[in-house]
Amino acid sequence: MNIQNFEKHIERKILARGKDYYFSQYIASLEYDGEEWVAEVEGSDDYTVTVSLSNNGDIIDTYCDCPYDMGN
Repeated sequence: MNIQNFEKHIERKILARGKDYYFSQYIASLEYDGEEWVAEVEGSDDYTVTVSLSNNGDIIDTYCDCPYDMGN
């Protein structure tokens, strides 16, 4: 899975919720250190989301401490 095609691998309901959070400005912060994106998200609670990328944009690892983290 790559940063260019990851949306094809995510359940539509969850993708729609993520887009809604983004467009509703629930992303409190977003940082990138060259290898990993870290977002602080304000939902029903505050959540941390991380995505690690390879140099060519392959998604190496993901993490979310939100209620829905059902795998890749």
